[in-house]
Amino acid sequence: MRFEKLAKAEAKSKSQLFCEMLCVHEQRRRQDQAACETGVLMEAGVEALVFQNRRWCRSSLTRISAC
Repeated sequence: MRFEKLAKAEAKSKSQLFCEMLCVHEQRRRQDQAACETGVLMEAGVEALVFQNRRWCRSSLTRISAC
């Protein structure tokens, strides 16, 4: 139902919308693969690293204060 509403809002058939969604997905996968190979990070990867670093800092601060 949601997919049908989206197709109608975009003035496209469900088949056209699906093909476009698949193309976007494949493009993002290629970009992610290229980023991994070159070491360039995508926005989601950068966010994950930032939050990972914050958790590491908090846990190390906790360990230091507990000593």
